[in-house]
Amino acid sequence: MLEALIAFLSYLGVSVAATAAFVLLYCMITPYHERELLAKGNTAAALSLAGVALGFTVPVASAVAHSVSLVDVSIWAAIAGIVQLIGYSVFRLLFPAMRTQIEAGQMALPTLYAGLAVSLGLLNAAAMSY
Repeated sequence: MLEALIAFLSYLGVSVAATAAFVLLYCMITPYHERELLAKGNTAAALSLAGVALGFTVPVASAVAHSVSLVDVSIWAAIAGIVQLIGYSVFRLLFPAMRTQIEAGQMALPTLYAGLAVSLGLLNAAAMSY
């Protein structure tokens, strides 16, 4: 029982740390300041950040379920982060107004982005299971 608890805590710890690191990195590369926008009650910023966080954690959860080691989970988490960042970059190229919409609290592009980030995460998770 103790061995299972240690494994649980280890995998949970690596997953939470990877998620925190990814969200921090994502917030550092975006041209807007999520913390400030969230403190002001900006729902558009909250939705886009929630979408990208879910888009990251879904493949990490899949990696935990299918992994053979903590190193394996860490590698797949890094891949999940890279995929999400590429997706964000492509979205920003296709929709350059996203920054102004998020900062203005407009919901159209942040909602689309959140949905696409989650969709990308689901596809990423499915691809990782092979």
